[in-house]
Amino acid sequence: MASIGYSASKATLINYNKNLAYKFYKNKVFTKLLIPGSFISTGGSMQRLKKNKINIFKNIENKLISKKLLTSKNLIPIIKFLSSKDSDILSGSILNAANLESLNIFS
Repeated sequence: MASIGYSASKATLINYNKNLAYKFYKNKVFTKLLIPGSFISTGGSMQRLKKNKINIFKNIENKLISKKLLTSKNLIPIIKFLSSKDSDILSGSILNAANLESLNIFS
C-alpha cells in the first residue's frame, strides 16, 4: 500500500493536470500526465531489488499480467508521443504506464 504522502501527491498532480488543461485549452496549451509506475532503469530501485533480492523481484514480476516489468526504454516512445502534436487530443489526460497494474497489489 502506498504511503499517504505519495497518494496525496499523486492525487494533487492528477487534479492539477486537469485544472491546467481546462484553463489553457483555448490558448492551445495542452497538458498530459504520465504516471510510469515501477520500471527498471540503470541504478533505479527496481534494478537494485533485482540485483539484491532476486526472489522478491521475481515474485513481483510473476504477479504482473505481462510477467515482465517495464524498462525505461519502454517509456521513451510514450514520452515521444506525448510530446507530439498528435497527442493534443489527450489534453488533461492521465496515462498510466505501469504494466496496467499497481504495486499496491503486493502489499
